[in-house]
Amino acid sequence: MDKYTFTITLLLVITICNSLGENLIPSFLHPCEKQDPNINMCLTYAANNLASHFRKGIPELGITDVEPILLDEINLALGSGPDGYRATFKDIKAYGVSNLTVTGVRSDLDTLQLQLTF
Repeated sequence: MDKYTFTITLLLVITICNSLGENLIPSFLHPCEKQDPNINMCLTYAANNLASHFRKGIPELGITDVEPILLDEINLALGSGPDGYRATFKDIKAYGVSNLTVTGVRSDLDTLQLQLTF
């Protein structure tokens, strides 16, 4: 699974869990404190923890099989200005989440952007 597919899936799970409330954090999520000076290491661990649960399935979300993940649309923006690249992909079947290992995360929590490396 590419980093964009995983990012969208991760953000979807985080959004669902935020709507549940702070006291109802599911076992498949590892919470990270925004003020943690090692937030990127915590997010790396959390992403790998989530990926390992995807391998097994997440019954709480009705996820039994992770291959393939079906996505309606992904929008990419790489760079800016005349040298920038924009692309939209639709009706995507993504394979490989069961083999996913996140090696690093760079986060900007003010803009809620994550960059994952695999």
